[in-house]
Amino acid sequence: MKVFQTKNRPGILSFTNYERIDEDELYKQAIEQLKKNPLFSLGKKISGPSEEIQECRINEYSFFLINDFNYGVEIHSNSQKAIQILSDYFGVA
Repeated sequence: MKVFQTKNRPGILSFTNYERIDEDELYKQAIEQLKKNPLFSLGKKISGPSEEIQECRINEYSFFLINDFNYGVEIHSNSQKAIQILSDYFGVA
């Protein structure tokens, strides 16, 4: 699993799927990886017709782990501190 960020989307981290596994499996792997971090906590899960959204926190900063059935797995946050912590955690260059 590799995570990247594009300059024009500063509040979003995206997951690549090089191994072409099912996106649901990639989403589960992302959650399992995050659970290894003691600063991470899960909140409410929202399921819609085209996505699953997991509310999360890293330290005191909130973010959403999103499994969009059309576009893949991403992390969204309005907190640049959350994005920075998660970028460091996942090794974003």
